[in-house]
Parts: sequence; C-alpha cells; structure tokens
Amino acid sequence: MTKVEDISSGTIRVYVQDSLTDDQSADVARWFMNMGCGSDDSLKLDTVVVRDTSGVDRNNFTSMMDPITLCQ
Repeated sequence: MTKVEDISSGTIRVYVQDSLTDDQSADVARWFMNMGCGSDDSLKLDTVVVRDTSGVDRNNFTSMMDPITLCQ
C-alpha cells in the first residue's frame, strides 16, 4: 500500500503497488475496515475503494462484507 486518501464521508481510497484479483482487493478492504473498527467511535467507513497498478478502482462496500468480530 502506497497511499490512503479520504474521498468523502465514509469513503477512503487505498492505493496498492501490485495487480490484484477481486478477492485480493476485498481482502485489502477488509483489513482496513478491521483496523478502523474500535479505534474511533466517530469513524463510519462505508466504502473502501482499492486501486491497484491497473488504475481501476474496485469499490468494496462494508455492508456486503462478512461481519468482523472487532466491529460487532
């Protein structure tokens, strides 16, 4: 990961210096969601956009992810 930017309320974009499959992109998004949970009650992350070396954004919606123990 080379950069993380705040796009809008509830949405971040993560830049990755590698080519990723859809599953790998979801894993990166899940990792960021997991790291953000519990650290700040005001943090409400709805979407993690992952951009790899292809330059294509993959939107990962936290509502579609498996529940994360730390976030419950």
